[in-house]
Amino acid sequence: MVVSLPLKYIGNNMTLTLAGSKREFLIVGNNCDIKIKNNSKGIKIVGNNSKVEVASGGGSVIYVGNKGSVSLDGSIEEAVVTYVGNNGTLSSKNGVRRCGKL
Repeated sequence: MVVSLPLKYIGNNMTLTLAGSKREFLIVGNNCDIKIKNNSKGIKIVGNNSKVEVASGGGSVIYVGNKGSVSLDGSIEEAVVTYVGNNGTLSSKNGVRRCGKL
């Protein structure tokens, strides 16, 4: 059995531009600016005040934190996003909606 561990980025105030990968991405930190070009395997973000832009791909997006922002390209369905936290926003082809308690 082969187990593929996620690619990890840990730190605050990071600016990351990520390309597709054969493994999931895990980002832990506050105030991060994350752009992912091809989200084929999935991305998990843990932290507050982070901004995530997903250009393409059908992998899951899991955001755990407060005051986060997730922006999806027009070809990506909102169903891939799980937001756990308060005061978040999700932007997609369906418009902008609030996530979590306001």
